[in-house]
Amino acid sequence: MCMENALISRIAPRRFYALLDELQDEADKLMDKGISGVGAFECQGARSGGLQRSSVEGKHVMIKAAEKRRRVQEMMGGGRLGGGAVP
Repeated sequence: MCMENALISRIAPRRFYALLDELQDEADKLMDKGISGVGAFECQGARSGGLQRSSVEGKHVMIKAAEKRRRVQEMMGGGRLGGGAVP
């Protein structure tokens, strides 16, 4: 349902329903062949890279990033262009 909402908002409704019909036809063909359900597409998963962090380490990284943003914002004068008080 969530994907449908995303597609509807990005694609004209007529085009969306045409694509939805194509997907339904494809699903029907697969089911006719005996391929159905999530199990048909399950396989051994593998990570393709990226960092592995524990949740505690991730929280520390987020805290450091937030502190860095706060320091930069203070140096920039509170985030307003010019940073000074309005006369």
